[in-house]
Amino acid sequence: MPERRKVFKLEEVCLKNVGSLLQDISYRGVCQVEQEILLGRNKLDIFYNLEKIVDFYRNELFINTPSFFHDSIISEFFTTFSAIFRGENKRFSSIFMSTHRDLLASLSLPDRQLLLLKQEAVTKFVRLIASPVIKHIDVSGMEIPPALLEVILTRMPDMTGIQTLNLGRNASCQHKTACRLSLSGKELQFLPGLKTLSVGCVNTGYFQSLSLFCPNLTSLTVFDTDIDDEAVSCLSTLRKLVSLNFDGQSECSPYGYAELLRSLPELKSLGRCDSFGEILTTLYSKWSLYHRSVGSVPKILALESVDCRGPVTGQELSYIKTYCPNLKKVGLAYNRQNGEDLDSFGHLSLLSSLPKLQVLSVLSADFYSHSLFSVVRYGDRLKTLELLNIDEMNLNSIMMVGSGCPNLERLCVSYCHYTVEQGDVSKLSEACCESAVTDSNASFKKLVSAAFVLTTPVQLPLIKYPVYFARKLKDLRVNLIYQPVEDSFIA
Repeated sequence: MPERRKVFKLEEVCLKNVGSLLQDISYRGVCQVEQEILLGRNKLDIFYNLEKIVDFYRNELFINTPSFFHDSIISEFFTTFSAIFRGENKRFSSIFMSTHRDLLASLSLPDRQLLLLKQEAVTKFVRLIASPVIKHIDVSGMEIPPALLEVILTRMPDMTGIQTLNLGRNASCQHKTACRLSLSGKELQFLPGLKTLSVGCVNTGYFQSLSLFCPNLTSLTVFDTDIDDEAVSCLSTLRKLVSLNFDGQSECSPYGYAELLRSLPELKSLGRCDSFGEILTTLYSKWSLYHRSVGSVPKILALESVDCRGPVTGQELSYIKTYCPNLKKVGLAYNRQNGEDLDSFGHLSLLSSLPKLQVLSVLSADFYSHSLFSVVRYGDRLKTLELLNIDEMNLNSIMMVGSGCPNLERLCVSYCHYTVEQGDVSKLSEACCESAVTDSNASFKKLVSAAFVLTTPVQLPLIKYPVYFARKLKDLRVNLIYQPVEDSFIA
């Protein structure tokens, strides 16, 4: 019986030749330039005709093609031209691989001039993407050559319809050419409708441009950038901003962040912010000079996500409970200050009062003494739990996580201090039975991803118990195992 033909989606059928089309028209353009230069034609006339070809194909790709296909076309565009600019495409390798000094020195002057004109011709075809109907550019998962990215950024005046510009780390400090161009933010003046931006290696002037030209910005991610109070003050004017994420060294003071939260009470994501506890103290403590000077602060914050790897005290946890009731994702390092009264704050048990909490990451705390157990014991809403450098862990603690967090999908246990107790072996053997797995209330029944970093062999029960019950597990990562593990619970 003949093998059935593979079924393609409509968009696959329509777009599978886009890359070849882009290569063909660019190569024909380069050949045309070479022929007309050899015939003695005027350079201006040659490139004028070339631009007419570019305009025709740009209209065919974006104006006369439904917007549904635009994202796929743009992806093919960047894949194709990245290979061309890196010299990986055989048709263009002689153009872009011949830019080294040693190779250029071996060419005659007319040959060097012709080579430069060929490079300019290819650059002209990069303008295929410069259309005002394009709304989204996302190259975060690609490695774009700096020269190509530089050309794209210079064509922003023709791409005024962009709403999403996600450059990822392509514009970070590792790409110095693109970095120099993007630092000023001058391309932002042509993007008034920009809503989502991801960029790297920018300075304070870039944030000033954002505040002046992008009033509709709702999401901002910045890589490899040092943030200070001046940069944050510029962002305070973006009234529609709901998501903010900095990936770099933060030199911003708690006062700067406090002013940001006061100016943007609807901000939902603060990303990585290691001074979050101090920020809340600055905003809401009756002893805070900032609190007394500004007069009014938001009654509650709209924050839903904060990743704080800096110390958070019991008093600051009480501020989180009172002023951040909408938190869904939080990470913190607990640090009980000397003199704090357990009866007044209750340590980490305050987190159990957050009604929407789904993702919790705790660094450096005691499982029992700091009341972390009270959070996981009633953690029916938790879907992700990370325990990093937690003391007082034992078999009962991991069993409590399984029974108290029935909806847990992801678990990470790293560098925790495990206490071996008498009877653990028999208790673990009794608990890990097939009848317990098939029980409707079985522990870890929804767990799909687990990661463990162990420091001693005695910590193996931290793995064995959850893995035995996690029959839907798809991703298991184990580091620092010091003795052989039974195949029965790894399989």
